[in-house]
Amino acid sequence: MKLERIIPAHKLTIKIKQYKENFSTMTPRWRELRPDMKMECYWCKNNFKDGEQISIAIPEKHKNILLCKDCIKLVKDSENI
Repeated sequence: MKLERIIPAHKLTIKIKQYKENFSTMTPRWRELRPDMKMECYWCKNNFKDGEQISIAIPEKHKNILLCKDCIKLVKDSENI
C-alpha cells in the first residue's frame, strides 16, 4: 500500500535581510566547533572544502544560513536589480 501525489514544479524564493560575504574560512576547527551544523551551502547543497570562503545570510523566515561564493554572488546580483 502506498500514497502517491504529483507535486507541480514551483519557484522557491527566500528573502534575505542581511548578508556578510567572506564571513569565514572553512577549517577543521570550524567543523569541530559546530558538529550539529550541515557543512554545505544552503542553496546549492555544495559541500564546503577546507580553505573555502563561506558567507552567511540572514533570511526573513529562517535561521542564519551558510552560502558558497557562487550563491552569495546571486544574492548580490539580485540586490542590484
